[in-house]
Amino acid sequence: MYEQKLAEWIASGGGKQAQQPPQKQPAQQAAFEPDLDVEFEHEESVSAIKKAGVSDYEDKASVLHSAIVDRGLNPAAVLADIRQLCSIAGIDSGKAEYMIGRSPAVVDELFRTTTKAQVARILRREADKLKLRQAKKIDVKPEVSIQSSGSIDNKAKQLEKLRQAWRADPTNLEASNAYFSAKREINKAD
Repeated sequence: MYEQKLAEWIASGGGKQAQQPPQKQPAQQAAFEPDLDVEFEHEESVSAIKKAGVSDYEDKASVLHSAIVDRGLNPAAVLADIRQLCSIAGIDSGKAEYMIGRSPAVVDELFRTTTKAQVARILRREADKLKLRQAKKIDVKPEVSIQSSGSIDNKAKQLEKLRQAWRADPTNLEASNAYFSAKREINKAD
Protein backbone atom coordinates (compact mmCIF):
# COMPACT_ATOMS: atom_id res chain seq x y z
CA MET A 1 0.00 0.00 0.00
CA TYR A 2 2.84 2.36 0.89
CA GLU A 3 4.61 1.62 -2.38
CA GLN A 4 1.44 2.24 -4.37
CA LYS A 5 0.87 5.63 -2.71
CA LEU A 6 4.55 6.51 -3.21
CA ALA A 7 4.34 5.69 -6.92
CA GLU A 8 1.20 7.87 -7.26
CA TRP A 9 2.89 10.72 -5.40
CA ILE A 10 6.00 10.54 -7.64
CA ALA A 11 3.81 10.36 -10.76
CA SER A 12 1.92 13.47 -9.69
CA GLY A 13 5.15 15.42 -9.34
CA GLY A 14 6.12 14.65 -5.81
CA GLY A 15 4.17 17.49 -4.28
CA LYS A 16 6.17 20.08 -6.21
CA GLN A 17 4.77 22.28 -8.91
CA ALA A 18 5.80 20.97 -12.30
CA GLN A 19 8.19 23.23 -14.12
CA GLN A 20 6.97 24.21 -17.54
CA PRO A 21 9.18 23.33 -20.52
CA PRO A 22 8.25 26.56 -22.39
CA GLN A 23 10.60 28.38 -19.98
CA LYS A 24 13.50 26.84 -21.91
CA GLN A 25 12.11 28.06 -25.21
CA PRO A 26 12.78 31.79 -24.65
CA ALA A 27 16.38 30.97 -23.76
CA GLN A 28 16.69 29.05 -27.01
CA GLN A 29 15.09 31.91 -28.92
CA ALA A 30 17.41 34.46 -27.32
CA ALA A 31 20.50 32.41 -28.20
CA PHE A 32 19.38 31.99 -31.84
CA GLU A 33 20.73 34.46 -34.40
CA PRO A 34 19.93 34.02 -38.11
CA ASP A 35 22.53 34.46 -40.86
CA LEU A 36 22.18 38.05 -42.07
CA ASP A 37 23.23 37.29 -45.66
CA VAL A 38 20.59 34.60 -45.96
CA GLU A 39 17.96 36.88 -44.43
CA PHE A 40 18.91 39.62 -46.91
CA GLU A 41 18.53 37.19 -49.83
CA HIS A 42 15.15 36.15 -48.46
CA GLU A 43 13.93 39.75 -48.13
CA GLU A 44 15.00 40.47 -51.73
CA SER A 45 13.12 37.38 -52.87
CA VAL A 46 9.98 38.41 -50.98
CA SER A 47 10.24 41.91 -52.45
CA ALA A 48 10.48 40.48 -55.98
CA ILE A 49 7.47 38.24 -55.36
CA LYS A 50 5.38 41.14 -54.11
CA LYS A 51 6.45 43.32 -57.06
CA ALA A 52 5.35 40.56 -59.41
CA GLY A 53 1.81 40.88 -58.07
CA VAL A 54 1.50 38.26 -55.32
CA SER A 55 -0.65 40.12 -52.82
CA ASP A 56 -1.29 37.40 -50.22
CA TYR A 57 2.33 36.57 -49.38
CA GLU A 58 2.00 37.71 -45.76
CA ASP A 59 -1.09 35.53 -45.26
CA LYS A 60 0.65 32.40 -46.52
CA ALA A 61 3.79 33.16 -44.51
CA SER A 62 1.69 33.50 -41.34
CA VAL A 63 0.00 30.14 -42.09
CA LEU A 64 3.43 28.50 -42.26
CA HIS A 65 4.51 30.32 -39.08
CA SER A 66 1.43 29.12 -37.17
CA ALA A 67 1.93 25.54 -38.44
CA ILE A 68 5.45 25.59 -36.99
CA VAL A 69 4.18 26.99 -33.68
CA ASP A 70 1.45 24.31 -33.56
CA ARG A 71 4.14 21.65 -33.65
CA GLY A 72 5.87 23.24 -30.65
CA LEU A 73 8.95 24.46 -32.50
CA ASN A 74 10.71 27.80 -32.55
CA PRO A 75 9.44 29.39 -35.80
CA ALA A 76 12.39 31.76 -36.14
CA ALA A 77 14.88 28.88 -35.97
CA VAL A 78 12.91 26.61 -38.32
CA LEU A 79 12.40 29.35 -40.90
CA ALA A 80 16.06 30.32 -40.67
CA ASP A 81 17.05 26.68 -41.26
CA ILE A 82 14.71 26.50 -44.27
CA ARG A 83 16.17 29.73 -45.66
CA GLN A 84 19.73 28.52 -45.04
CA LEU A 85 19.01 25.24 -46.82
CA CYS A 86 17.41 27.15 -49.72
CA SER A 87 20.47 29.39 -49.97
CA ILE A 88 22.85 26.43 -50.05
CA ALA A 89 20.73 24.51 -52.59
CA GLY A 90 20.13 27.54 -54.83
CA ILE A 91 16.37 27.62 -54.19
CA ASP A 92 14.32 30.81 -53.98
CA SER A 93 13.34 30.81 -50.29
CA GLY A 94 10.52 33.33 -50.75
CA LYS A 95 8.80 31.17 -53.36
CA ALA A 96 9.30 28.03 -51.30
CA GLU A 97 7.82 29.53 -48.12
CA TYR A 98 4.87 31.00 -50.01
CA MET A 99 4.00 27.71 -51.71
CA ILE A 100 4.44 25.69 -48.51
CA GLY A 101 2.10 28.10 -46.70
CA ARG A 102 -0.54 27.55 -49.39
CA SER A 103 -0.85 23.81 -48.74
CA PRO A 104 -1.26 22.18 -45.31
CA ALA A 105 -0.46 18.80 -46.89
CA VAL A 106 2.98 20.06 -47.90
CA VAL A 107 3.58 21.34 -44.37
CA ASP A 108 2.76 17.87 -43.02
CA GLU A 109 5.01 16.26 -45.63
CA LEU A 110 7.82 18.64 -44.69
CA PHE A 111 7.56 17.72 -41.00
CA ARG A 112 7.55 13.99 -41.80
CA THR A 113 10.90 14.15 -43.60
CA THR A 114 13.97 12.76 -41.92
CA THR A 115 16.86 14.16 -43.97
CA LYS A 116 17.89 17.56 -45.28
CA ALA A 117 18.02 16.13 -48.80
CA GLN A 118 14.31 15.29 -48.59
CA VAL A 119 13.56 18.77 -47.25
CA ALA A 120 15.57 20.35 -50.08
CA ARG A 121 13.70 18.23 -52.64
CA ILE A 122 10.34 19.40 -51.27
CA LEU A 123 11.48 23.02 -51.14
CA ARG A 124 12.73 22.91 -54.74
CA ARG A 125 9.52 21.25 -55.94
CA GLU A 126 7.35 23.86 -54.25
CA ALA A 127 9.50 26.83 -55.33
CA ASP A 128 9.40 25.65 -58.95
CA LYS A 129 5.60 25.68 -58.89
CA LEU A 130 5.44 29.46 -58.53
CA LYS A 131 6.05 31.20 -61.84
CA LEU A 132 6.35 34.98 -61.75
CA ARG A 133 5.86 37.33 -64.66
CA GLN A 134 8.53 39.91 -65.06
CA ALA A 135 7.21 43.28 -66.14
CA LYS A 136 8.75 44.25 -69.46
CA LYS A 137 9.88 47.82 -69.74
CA ILE A 138 8.25 49.68 -72.59
CA ASP A 139 10.46 52.02 -74.56
CA VAL A 140 8.40 55.19 -74.91
CA LYS A 141 11.08 57.33 -76.53
CA PRO A 142 11.03 57.13 -80.33
CA GLU A 143 14.31 56.68 -82.12
CA VAL A 144 15.58 59.76 -83.82
CA SER A 145 16.48 59.20 -87.46
CA ILE A 146 18.46 62.02 -89.03
CA GLN A 147 20.01 61.50 -92.43
CA SER A 148 22.37 64.45 -92.17
CA SER A 149 23.26 66.65 -89.27
CA GLY A 150 24.73 69.35 -91.51
CA SER A 151 23.03 72.11 -93.45
CA ILE A 152 20.29 71.33 -95.93
CA ASP A 153 22.59 71.74 -98.94
CA ASN A 154 25.53 69.92 -97.26
CA LYS A 155 25.55 66.92 -99.63
CA ALA A 156 25.66 69.13 -102.68
CA LYS A 157 28.61 71.08 -101.24
CA GLN A 158 30.50 67.86 -100.44
CA LEU A 159 29.83 66.55 -103.95
CA GLU A 160 31.09 69.80 -105.45
CA LYS A 161 34.33 69.61 -103.40
CA LEU A 162 34.92 66.04 -104.60
CA ARG A 163 34.20 67.10 -108.21
CA GLN A 164 36.70 69.99 -107.97
CA ALA A 165 39.35 67.65 -106.50
CA TRP A 166 38.82 65.25 -109.39
CA ARG A 167 38.88 68.09 -112.00
CA ALA A 168 42.07 69.51 -110.50
CA ASP A 169 43.88 66.21 -111.14
CA PRO A 170 41.95 64.06 -113.66
CA THR A 171 44.61 61.31 -113.50
CA ASN A 172 43.99 60.71 -109.76
CA LEU A 173 41.95 57.49 -109.67
CA GLU A 174 41.05 57.80 -105.94
CA ALA A 175 39.53 61.26 -106.43
CA SER A 176 37.42 60.12 -109.38
CA ASN A 177 36.20 57.02 -107.49
CA ALA A 178 35.27 59.14 -104.46
CA TYR A 179 33.37 61.62 -106.66
CA PHE A 180 31.38 59.00 -108.60
CA SER A 181 30.53 56.92 -105.46
CA ALA A 182 29.29 60.06 -103.67
CA LYS A 183 27.23 60.97 -106.75
CA ARG A 184 25.64 57.46 -106.73
CA GLU A 185 24.88 57.79 -102.99
CA ILE A 186 23.11 61.10 -103.50
CA ASN A 187 21.11 59.76 -106.44
CA LYS A 188 20.06 56.69 -104.34
CA ALA A 189 18.87 58.87 -101.46
CA ASP A 190 16.77 61.03 -103.77
